[in-house]
Amino acid sequence: MKWLGSILAVCAVAIAVMVLMGLRVPREHHVAGSAVIDAPQLAVWTAISDVRSAPQWRPEVKLVELLDDNRWKESGSHGSMTFRLGHAEPMSRRIVVFDDRNAPFTGKWTFTLEPVENGKTQVTIAEDATVFSPVWRFVGHYVIGERSSIDEYLRDLEKSFAFKKSG
Repeated sequence: MKWLGSILAVCAVAIAVMVLMGLRVPREHHVAGSAVIDAPQLAVWTAISDVRSAPQWRPEVKLVELLDDNRWKESGSHGSMTFRLGHAEPMSRRIVVFDDRNAPFTGKWTFTLEPVENGKTQVTIAEDATVFSPVWRFVGHYVIGERSSIDEYLRDLEKSFAFKKSG
């Protein structure tokens, strides 16, 4: 019984430390990442705009459910999340808003596409988000990293076009 009390005390201290450290992390953040994709701008635009095809090139996405013309739900290894198209300037800029009222955060991703040398495309994803819970801020900042989802998305996008070139 004494061990149970000790384990509970350690858990309480760990949670308190996470909350205190999370409170030191700002609620709002802006992070961005870029990659040069070995594909023309139209092909990259098509890939990121066709949300139904995400399970074909994003391993963590198992299912996409279209909710209406501008909203969809992605389900997979990271749980499920609802998104909506906030704005699009074809071939150059796309804003996707996190549209899940049950999520511990809110925000948007802004995709910017620019042509670069040899028919390649530079893709930049900027995330502007607000994370409500100090525990989630702790996890996002110290454990996962605010840019981890952006980096994962860009790696998957790069791999999908590398595979198309080799296949």
